[in-house]
Amino acid sequence: MVHESTIAGSDVSEPGTDAAVEAWRGQSWRPLRVLGLLGAVAVVSFGLTVVGALRPDQMLVEHVAIEGALETGEGELRHLIDLRNGTRMWQVDTVRVAALAEAHPWVRHAEARLDWPDTVTLVVEERRAVAVLHRDRALYVDDEGTPFLTATSDRLDLPHLTGFTDDLDALHPQLPGLAVRDALWLLARLESRGLATEPVSEIAFSPARGFTVHHGQARLVFGHGELPRQLDRLERLVREEGLDPAGPTWVDLAPATVAIVRPLPATVEGS
Repeated sequence: MVHESTIAGSDVSEPGTDAAVEAWRGQSWRPLRVLGLLGAVAVVSFGLTVVGALRPDQMLVEHVAIEGALETGEGELRHLIDLRNGTRMWQVDTVRVAALAEAHPWVRHAEARLDWPDTVTLVVEERRAVAVLHRDRALYVDDEGTPFLTATSDRLDLPHLTGFTDDLDALHPQLPGLAVRDALWLLARLESRGLATEPVSEIAFSPARGFTVHHGQARLVFGHGELPRQLDRLERLVREEGLDPAGPTWVDLAPATVAIVRPLPATVEGS
């Protein structure tokens, strides 16, 4: 009978040989390493538990770090999330903390995390006010068309959206929101195409006429529907015909085939 260890090309070592012992050691150390790592984690966890039980003062929330808050007052956020003195780290519900922070009108989204051993970090994403919407009062509107806060007198240097009366709600409850988003779309495209050579002061909405953009001394009228086509026509007038989009001109882009352009009296500065 031929022994296994004598088979040509075989990797099987004879029991008791040095090669067999080394192979066994290599295989046996792998689970031992894993067990060692798990043991270390368990020791650290146990140590934290012991410290928390014997010295709870070592596991209290000592700091609240707030990131991303520019418009939002940190004091207001601290008041909203209500982490009181004596709160232990493991008692902090980060989901609840984030939800409380999102109750602030400037906060679009918030996330909270625990930074051991003693810090709660709150990261906020703020809204960006892009216009002032005039309804029963003046409201800041974000880039999604959502009104979120009453405007203050010291910060009104934004495009104003007017004509959004209660009659629109009577026509259709979704009409005001759709019209606001269309107005913001126009505003963004005028800027991205380089057609807003001066700040847009107002976009007036009319259920009959559409949108009248107050751009410098010009009045740019966009009818309902096919706004991209009307914007293309305006760009051709500016690029090919030399139209000044902010000059004293009335430009009606609503007709299907032509644009109606007529001069307006120049505004006297200070009048």
